Amino acid sequence: MTSVNFRPVKPDEIAELAKRFSERYPWAAEPAWTGVWVLEENGKIEGFVGFQQRLVVEPLFSESPRVTRSLIDRLDTLITANRIREYEFIVPDKNEPMQRTLEQHYGLKGEKEVAHLIYFVSRE
Repeated sequence: MTSVNFRPVKPDEIAELAKRFSERYPWAAEPAWTGVWVLEENGKIEGFVGFQQRLVVEPLFSESPRVTRSLIDRLDTLITANRIREYEFIVPDKNEPMQRTLEQHYGLKGEKEVAHLIYFVSRE
């Protein structure tokens, strides 16, 4: 009889799963482990899936660095008031002014991601 379990990843499993993942997908960014669930069969982790609820904010338009910072500050206040702990800015390579704003004024560090496709699922 096969025992199958679908459950959140345990902290002590992350190092081994990260190794397996990077060996299989060396070009991919490591998952955000807080949202990972594993499929365990007979005590062995056979696979995992990461998912998260994301807040998408777009576009951010401004013709002034001062207005850009004001928009970001107000957005951060709104997001924090709604108890959302994490969000991200996706900034094109060509938008160097925005990259500098996030780095210099907010102390954020950008991470390069590989090009990818996004598939949207929508339910009525």
